[in-house]
Amino acid sequence: MKIAPIVVMPNIDSTSTPVDQLLKRQDLYFSYLLKESQGNERALVFFSAKSQIESNESFDAIKVIRIGKGRFHWTLMSFGILLYLKRNKIRPQFLVAGTPFQPFFITLVLKLFFPSTKIQVAIHGEISGIKSGGLAKILKYLFLRIFLRCAALVRFVSNKQMQDFSGILTQKQRVIVTPVPIDIPPDMDRTSSATAISFVGRIHSERGIEEWIDIVQSLPRIKKIVVGDGPERATMQKALPQAEFKGFLSGAELDSAWTKTKVLLSTAPYESYGIALREALLRGIPVVSRTNAGSRDLFNLAPDLIKLFATKDEALAAIEDFLNDAPEYSRFVKFKEGFVRQQNDSLRALAQAWLAL
Repeated sequence: MKIAPIVVMPNIDSTSTPVDQLLKRQDLYFSYLLKESQGNERALVFFSAKSQIESNESFDAIKVIRIGKGRFHWTLMSFGILLYLKRNKIRPQFLVAGTPFQPFFITLVLKLFFPSTKIQVAIHGEISGIKSGGLAKILKYLFLRIFLRCAALVRFVSNKQMQDFSGILTQKQRVIVTPVPIDIPPDMDRTSSATAISFVGRIHSERGIEEWIDIVQSLPRIKKIVVGDGPERATMQKALPQAEFKGFLSGAELDSAWTKTKVLLSTAPYESYGIALREALLRGIPVVSRTNAGSRDLFNLAPDLIKLFATKDEALAAIEDFLNDAPEYSRFVKFKEGFVRQQNDSLRALAQAWLAL
């Protein structure tokens, strides 16, 4: 019987990250597993989505298997994966749930049929963001309180996030901090041609859209660029008719938008890590961010490249400071060098933790 790692990714069209990008990220994770082990099988990544994907030939460390098109109920996906494994005589080496909700549900079902197989679950959100809100979020939090102990390995994206969740972990569970990996852009010194304040990410109420609009409306002479898409785009366009809305961008088009950005403004009230914040710093762009777990963690790493705020006046003052006196580019280069080392070390540590399951 063949033994292989199993990754569960249901309904990934609903995330803010494109399907191909998510799959390439999984390929990167498991490339480190292949480097750390001898003769390990490629991971099997089971997913459901409407989007088309690249062929399996484009991945080196994973094999991608679609279970259902469009939204697919987690119970049906559980048994679809089980049927595939039984038919092809595959036993999971370990099970990976990309989030602690639908994917984790599915791995728990699979574990009923493979009781000796261990589960790794990834948690990306702040615990305060999960606990606050309506009934759905309360139920999610209760689910975590009850079932998170079934995971042998819990992966967090920041040390602060791991500390916040410590109250619902058991002493027997292993934990690891592995931030979401980011493609490292080439070095490019910033020029005076960059003049815009930018938003980069999903245009959703959870990103603090109303506050972002309120802040930048107080800067009528400054160019605004919005990169991304989402349910609140129409609201944002109506409030900011002069802003440049780019929609979702990738590759060279995204690089071009970054080159026009003088300051990245983030108003998300909850942020466990902050990919866009780090992408900005890797490109030599200072950041002004509402204080949250992710931005505090980044501030500890680069206090001269990011300014935190709690009020509108503080945000405006921070933006003006960076517009008038941007940090020296050498400081961004130093941040980038440290980031690359930390990212390689964290991915290697994750692979070693998988092998220890």
